[in-house]
Amino acid sequence: ADVGQSAREEINLQPAGEGGQNYGWNRLEGSLAFEGEAPEDPVAPVFEYGREDGGTVIGGYVYRGDALDALRGAYLFGDLFEPGVKALRIVDGDVITRDLGVTLENLVAFGEDTAGELYVLSLAGPVFRIVPTE
Repeated sequence: ADVGQSAREEINLQPAGEGGQNYGWNRLEGSLAFEGEAPEDPVAPVFEYGREDGGTVIGGYVYRGDALDALRGAYLFGDLFEPGVKALRIVDGDVITRDLGVTLENLVAFGEDTAGELYVLSLAGPVFRIVPTE
């Protein structure tokens, strides 16, 4: 996740085993021109959103645990100013996001334990583990 400057929040994909990707900072904010001339061949974000949908993207982890089979392989993220936690997948080149129904005001961080289970932290309180519902 990459917090934007003033208009866009973005999520980038860094493939395993690759490095040195040019995501356009500080010339681009998401896919929008920000300052100066755009770099040559920047890597576009896989997902981005504007201030109407939040204001500070909070990046998480790709879920690799065992408790939530339906989320395995999805990237979880949220936003400081919007209470929902979302899952992002890329399926056949299409980006699919869905709200997980996890409501947490002032989300500031994600954590991962040694089993690959994920946790979320709010400025307002304790650490919460993401678990399946009945």
